[in-house]
Amino acid sequence: MQPDLCAINNQKDGLGWTLFENDRGVAALHFGSDNVASAAMLILPEQKATLAVLVNTAGSALAESICDRMLVEYGYSELDHQVLGPKRLNEPEAVDLPREQLRDHVGRYPHIRVMIDVSLKDEVLFIESGFGNFDLIPTSSNEYLAEYTDEDGKKQRVPGARFLFEDIEGMHVVTFENVHRVRQTLGCRVDRREAGDTWLSRMGDYTMQGYRLKGPETYSRARLAHVEDGNFRLTLFYTSGDYDYFLRIEDSDELVFCGFDHRVGGETISFAHEAGWDVLMLNRCRMVK
Repeated sequence: MQPDLCAINNQKDGLGWTLFENDRGVAALHFGSDNVASAAMLILPEQKATLAVLVNTAGSALAESICDRMLVEYGYSELDHQVLGPKRLNEPEAVDLPREQLRDHVGRYPHIRVMIDVSLKDEVLFIESGFGNFDLIPTSSNEYLAEYTDEDGKKQRVPGARFLFEDIEGMHVVTFENVHRVRQTLGCRVDRREAGDTWLSRMGDYTMQGYRLKGPETYSRARLAHVEDGNFRLTLFYTSGDYDYFLRIEDSDELVFCGFDHRVGGETISFAHEAGWDVLMLNRCRMVK
């Protein structure tokens, strides 16, 4: 397993493999796609079983479903993918922190498709996102209990839940942890920066050139927009609907998908200017504006 990745998402992961482990042994699962076809492989060495699934891109959900069924049949569950700690019986006491320490966590934490904002309001750290808004009550400089406001305007504590802020591999990461200490990384803070004229000139609609994706679920058009502070949003217009992804600047010609996920996150989009066209390269597909 990769210790740094495990620290980020509290999950059992190998180099490109999702790992499950219990008293029956280890199960190793891998997904892959090249925009034309998808593949999955599941290996259970102690039980001498292997599954390989090859489908077209539109059938990727079927490949996942087949692998999930085999995992269940051989006695594995999602909890076998988590690095679990003992259930917390008592919540830690809240402490007072100076404003300067609270400000250490203020910023934007874009995930793949969710923008998370952490701000300081009336001396209270506040997290705002698509999954909910919470006051963060400190129990240490990096650990916070969660409170929300109910319909009657009263503050309610989220039982057993807490948010953690950690510096991992040069990234300032915010993580949610439930009562069983199962963690889900919510995002990595992105520094505010000017987009610059070159990046702003690349905003707009892009159309696939040359190769066309095959199958009922495809896309042939994309839109790049500047959100603010050097953050970008890529919209891919699929057959079934529009999907947004948050990006950050990697260098003068590359954007990176924000967030941590075993399927998306960390991939790059490259840009060039050729023969009067702005060119966007995504997963080896060429799109032009």
